[in-house]
Amino acid sequence: MSTATLPRYGELASEEQRLEGRFRAAHASLIANCEQIAFLGGEVPEKGLLDGALKSVLAHLSKTRTLNFNSEAVRQYLNKYLVTVIGLYLVALPVLSGAGGLGAASADQISQYFVCTWRNMEAMATAIQDLFELTNRVGRLGGYASRVKTLMGGLQERPPVLPLAHKTHIFS
Repeated sequence: MSTATLPRYGELASEEQRLEGRFRAAHASLIANCEQIAFLGGEVPEKGLLDGALKSVLAHLSKTRTLNFNSEAVRQYLNKYLVTVIGLYLVALPVLSGAGGLGAASADQISQYFVCTWRNMEAMATAIQDLFELTNRVGRLGGYASRVKTLMGGLQERPPVLPLAHKTHIFS
């Protein structure tokens, strides 16, 4: 059920990191070329680039927030209501069918059985909620790992800064 109701946190985290990186790179480029931009009057195009990058980040964060809200609403509904209904059915079934000697049990014994079983159902609901949260965290971690893999691949493809023939041992 978690894969059907939870958004793909790994992809969302990876995309968020990519967009934020692009935004930071645009700022770094602006800082590095600020004199030329000012001299040539390029403030308006540069502002447009930065505004576009910021809008991309904000749109993605808005989408992520909406998906998180929807996912949390479904998760809370499943945890609070579906588990409660199933739990009540599972608790009432032995009492109604008389299984385990509960058909001739007193009201006190049935009450004690209900309270004991209900605590187990609450513990199970909490465990399910923890699994949802774990899925969320693992997905985000997967997204970050994907970005690191992309970075490492890009670094391997990049030609060396210093040619191999000119390498000297400075510290030896």
